[in-house]
Amino acid sequence: MGKSAVVIGGSLAGLMHGIMLGRHGYDVTILELEDSAHVREGFDAGIRAGPHVLNFLSKYDRTGRKFDIPATGPQFIKKSGDMLFASKTAQAMSSWGLLMSILRANFDGSSSKAVPNPPKFGDDVPKGTFKHGARVISVEEMEDNVRVEFEDTVIEKTSSILGDLVIVADGANSSIRRSLVPGIVRQYAGYVSWRGTIKEDQVPVEHRKFFQHSVLYHFMDRSIVVGYVIPTDDGDLEEGKRLYNFVWYTNLPEDSPQYNRTMTDKDGKLHHGTVPRGSVRPDVWEVQRQVAKRTMPPFLATVVENTPAPFVTKVHNASSTKAVFFHDKLFIVGDALFGLRPHIGEATNQAAYHCELMEEVVQGKLAPIQWEHQVLRWGHAKQMLSIAFGALALGTKVELAYAGLQYLFLLIRQRLGYSS
Repeated sequence: MGKSAVVIGGSLAGLMHGIMLGRHGYDVTILELEDSAHVREGFDAGIRAGPHVLNFLSKYDRTGRKFDIPATGPQFIKKSGDMLFASKTAQAMSSWGLLMSILRANFDGSSSKAVPNPPKFGDDVPKGTFKHGARVISVEEMEDNVRVEFEDTVIEKTSSILGDLVIVADGANSSIRRSLVPGIVRQYAGYVSWRGTIKEDQVPVEHRKFFQHSVLYHFMDRSIVVGYVIPTDDGDLEEGKRLYNFVWYTNLPEDSPQYNRTMTDKDGKLHHGTVPRGSVRPDVWEVQRQVAKRTMPPFLATVVENTPAPFVTKVHNASSTKAVFFHDKLFIVGDALFGLRPHIGEATNQAAYHCELMEEVVQGKLAPIQWEHQVLRWGHAKQMLSIAFGALALGTKVELAYAGLQYLFLLIRQRLGYSS
């Protein structure tokens, strides 16, 4: 009888692991909470495809679909538009939805506008199973495998499935992590990210040159905005059809008068994570538009001001102290293990890194305890780096000094062999 794997969570981390395990002979089932009508909409959100993502796609992508827009950066700019500092580091900028479409095509042959003709499957490349509307209730170690109980929310029926291997990839607010590591909770960082896109043909021609092949950073008073060009979720990479994307981080203490106003949508509903695209109150967004006009270079302000449907998300820290459970049969990966602050652009790269090392576990080249040590070590370092960068961009001098010392102390400990 063949090996079976259950992946909890059908986003990028879950799909990467599902594809990799399928190529190594596992019968893979992904359990995704969202139903098929609303599954994981990307809303043209930009992402950075780091080196581990590029390695994964070069090895496992069979669509041959171009997915990125090359750029260099970061490039730090003044309000005048003059350059403060420019890194020549090569970057690959993409969109979350496009990468999702490519991964789904490789996992179970799902077609989309981005990948209308997915690759075929056979004995050497087995087709995975993707279950929508599957709310996982519990995981339980059995003698030789793990039992995963879940509710099919479409037909309101409870079922269970056995896996020789279980991958937990249900995101930064992971319910499985909470059950396995009680006391670990997400912590609000005290600031939010405003995000949005605008079609390239709506950006004035004189402003477009600043974005070409660039990842732009602009510091303001305890705030920072990042801008770059991305493909659409449907895969448009042609000049004139692409999207100009921004991510703008601003402080928003939970005890401030602005907090409830910002996190309450236009229909009066208070959100605790994200006010979705199209639901931000017009009066709240108008305040942000005016701030952008006053504080940003004109070419960045234009993108922010003319974004038709922005959304706002609270920034959190989340981490687990342990990654392997049930005698090496259950592994926590991706954001479920470390929910990194987004301004260092490492979330997708982290998922691919975990998958890269997991392949070595499957091949017998790396022991699970070694996998755990390496992913915890990497995650703690990236998390502290993201906290330090957040303090630089949005914090006080005291907060920056404290975060910098914490990061330095962590690096020293890791040089001595500790993971954290």
